Amino acid sequence: MISPVLRNLARQRVRSALTILGIAIGMMALVVVGALSQQLARIVQRSETLQGVVLAFVQQSAVARLKTRRHELETRLLHTEGVVKVVPEVVLPFDFGPGEPDRFGPPRLIFGLPDVGSQLLRDTLVMRAGSGDWRKEARSVGVGSDFANSEDAGVGSIISLYGSSYSVGAVYDQSFTIFDAGVIVPLHEGQRMLRQALPANLTPATKAADLATDFILVLRKGTDPALVAGRVNFIEGLHASDPRRLNAGLEATSRIFRSIVFGAALIALIIGSLSIVNTMTTAVRERTREIGIRKAIGATDGAIVAEVLLESAVVGGLGGLAGLAAALIFCAAFNAHTASQGSLQLFYVTPGLALGAFLFSVALGAVSGLPPAWTAARLNPTEALRRL
Repeated sequence: MISPVLRNLARQRVRSALTILGIAIGMMALVVVGALSQQLARIVQRSETLQGVVLAFVQQSAVARLKTRRHELETRLLHTEGVVKVVPEVVLPFDFGPGEPDRFGPPRLIFGLPDVGSQLLRDTLVMRAGSGDWRKEARSVGVGSDFANSEDAGVGSIISLYGSSYSVGAVYDQSFTIFDAGVIVPLHEGQRMLRQALPANLTPATKAADLATDFILVLRKGTDPALVAGRVNFIEGLHASDPRRLNAGLEATSRIFRSIVFGAALIALIIGSLSIVNTMTTAVRERTREIGIRKAIGATDGAIVAEVLLESAVVGGLGGLAGLAAALIFCAAFNAHTASQGSLQLFYVTPGLALGAFLFSVALGAVSGLPPAWTAARLNPTEALRRL
């Protein structure tokens, strides 16, 4: 039955092409929005895997006092209900000033982590290239995938951090976390860089080993991160962030954005479906005599309905395939462009999303073909033959 359908569509090539184009535009918009939603969901999911820890950030005004307060703060954090381990950390900016205006995504940061801190992230950071023993080598660092792309840095490359040269010992796979755009160094190297960044009048009296910018708190299993964050915020000089609240904020923002774009895509699909109704109604009128002859020689109403529905479903399917192909090309090109700049890749097209979009376009076409199919089935053969 496909061959007659294709011949019918070929009779009016321009009209059929415009109808398919309308469906394709709507489906492309839906797939792009779906791919954005899938990527945001993946980012949130990866972030939620770290909800067994809470970051307690040291307020900037307290950094200089850490030479006398760090151990006191660590002790108070360790005695906070729900906390089983406290890991000091140093976080510094890689870029100074406005950074890179062309980049999109998290800022490029330097993370100074002790060995135990790196072990906490072993499920999040998967090594793509390099040696697992890079931390044992002098002046060796690990870099995230986005940082490696933006700086064209591979294993063995030399990068400059705070006036010193470091060799890239490992490149990590994309984890869709803040570490993708970062550089990971041993804690003592991060402390040395932080001491170097302190005002000159504080440097002589400050030991690098006493410095930290925040603490990673490992929580007891089943502990609510929000409760721990609230308890930490009562400690002077510290501010804790609840990862679930950050995730909720990201989800709320993404829902608003998806609603806006989804609404626009839905309007495009409605217009496309109306164009199918118009195209098939016109086709039925043009083939009134043909339908009358077929009914006169024994074609049933069901056969006529099936033919019209199949034709409209094919139109929807062709539009869906065209829109899906356009969406795949757009997403791949955009992701490749952002990856080359070390920016966040925004789109993730899953097989389920692609299949669902195609099936939806076929169903949309079939449903849009119901009114003209019903009209064709109700044609009286005698009146149809007399009309033309």
